Amino acid sequence: RLSQANEFDCRPDVYAFTGVFSAYAKSPSKNSGQRSWLLFNKIRRMASERPGDKKLVPDLLTYNKLISALARSKEDPAVAQEKVKELLVDLRGKSQKFWHANSTNRILR
Repeated sequence: RLSQANEFDCRPDVYAFTGVFSAYAKSPSKNSGQRSWLLFNKIRRMASERPGDKKLVPDLLTYNKLISALARSKEDPAVAQEKVKELLVDLRGKSQKFWHANSTNRILR
């Protein structure tokens, strides 16, 4: 409600989502990989609805934690592998600027 009243900007950002992916990667839950994938797609939708909002742009650590969550999940390995392949294709499409900015930004934080 506070976010809707424009009193505080308390919308989730890439750092909050990355933390959730990290928790899913450590979770013994059978569906943690599926839940992380659904959350990532929600981030994509939110980012497309707010194109100028840089707080929703996944960074390298976000991809890393999501891939980790998928790899450690208890779901069908073939399904997880397809999702990881999709993420790797997405990462290959990133510019050199993305790679440089992400490697230095996360190291400094």
